[in-house]
Amino acid sequence: MYMYKANEGRYDHAVVRRAGNSGLQVPALSFGMWHSFGDNATMVTARK
Repeated sequence: MYMYKANEGRYDHAVVRRAGNSGLQVPALSFGMWHSFGDNATMVTARK
């Protein structure tokens, strides 16, 4: 069976931006899905 191995350089050219004063790097292109998973968002908030 073939085990998938992701290319190690797949993020080398990704465009990132700094978020707020923390300097956290986040992708410039995002679909906002990081905000709608887990218990921190209600269904109404996640749909916005």
